[in-house]
Order: sequence, then structure tokens, then C-alpha cells
Amino acid sequence: MDIEDSRIRFANGRPIGYIDEYAIISDIHFGFENSLKESGYDIKDMTNSIIESVKSINKRKLIVLGDVRDRFGEIKPDEGGALLRAFSMLADNFEEIIITQGNHDAGLYKLINKFDNIRLIDEFIVGKVGFLHGHKFPSVSLSSAVDTLCSGHMHPSVVVEDSNGVHYKKDCWLLCDFALPKKRYENSTIKYLVIAPKFNPYIGSTDKLRKTGLLRYVKRVSKVTTDLLFLFET
Repeated sequence: MDIEDSRIRFANGRPIGYIDEYAIISDIHFGFENSLKESGYDIKDMTNSIIESVKSINKRKLIVLGDVRDRFGEIKPDEGGALLRAFSMLADNFEEIIITQGNHDAGLYKLINKFDNIRLIDEFIVGKVGFLHGHKFPSVSLSSAVDTLCSGHMHPSVVVEDSNGVHYKKDCWLLCDFALPKKRYENSTIKYLVIAPKFNPYIGSTDKLRKTGLLRYVKRVSKVTTDLLFLFET
């Protein structure tokens, strides 16, 4: 997939995509600080910084490709209070927020039900692009309604080496030629997969992507860094 084939436009310098009236981000991971503290790291709460970064997006409608929260399992009272505050601030800032549920997002519906302009769903379609988190395969009905799938979940990055041998890790978009297995998706019209970078700048990413899940059906891949300076093909 070449960048010219993408129905999604990419922000220069930020991990944000655009389609029609929507901005697209992925993998916010609110509460990631707790996971680091449990591993022995001392880190201050970055929730307000992340919220302000989301609020600064210059669109009235927002698609979040899942993993809004960082912890797995039940939402405990301290986390629930922080998430409610975050949702309240974002609900006031955006006309509509669509969250495609991620593998970290168990229990979110209990909080989101308090907001009329936030929806938690498995999939969402805008034009010819279908959106989902990416830890599961798309529905059969979505596969025959779009030509592009856009997901998160992977936290992709690339490593760039300069002439001095210094390595830089840069978050990136993955633009993939893609075909779902015909045995299950005999009428699929999807030919491209776009994988979004993580939005949270404080969490990890990887340049080593395993051929599991959706990646099993990827063919040629282009990697575009979020500053739009580097393009790699594999």
C-alpha cells in the first residue's frame, strides 16, 4: 500500500489521522503510570497532559481505536474516578467520540453510559473505511462494506540509524496490502490495512511485529513515521 492509496490523511508531527469530519487516534492507555509504578519506576501522573493533548485536536468528532485504559480486568474505584474525569473533559470538548473497544477496555461501558456523545462499539464505518481496535478480526458484514481497515493495538515504530551509528526510534503508521482469508470472508472487499501509532507518547512501541492476528494476512508494508519524514517498505 502506498501513501497515495490511503483514504486517511496523516497529521504532520502528531499521531493523528483524519477522515471526513473525524480525527483518529489510538491507544491512549490512561493509568499507564500505575503499571510502571508496580514495576518499580517513579513517574508522575500524566493524565492531564494526555487529556490536553487530545483536546488540542482540531476536529469536533473523534474516533479512538481502543485501549483507552491501561489496566486489564475490573475497574477499581480510583481508576474509575480518573476515567470519569477524563471522559467528562473530553465530552465537553468534542461533539462526538467513537471508541472501538480494545482488549484493555473491559468495564468502560458502565462509565461511558453517563455521556450522551460517547459511544463504545466494536466497529465503525466512515465511507469506505472500517475502524476497529485490531485484537479481533472484523465482522463479515464490515468486510464486504469497505475497502480499507484501520486499526490500532500494535504500537508500531521504526528504528532509524544516522551516519554516526546513533539509533532513533520513531512511531509510525503501517500501510499494508491486505487480504482476509477467503474461507471465512468470501465476499470481502478489503484490500488495505492501516495500523495507527499509539497516541500516548509515554508508553512503549515496537519495530518487531509478529505475524499473528490480522498481521498474518498482510503482504507488502509501507512504514510512514509520524513526522512524515521517513518512508520504509518491506
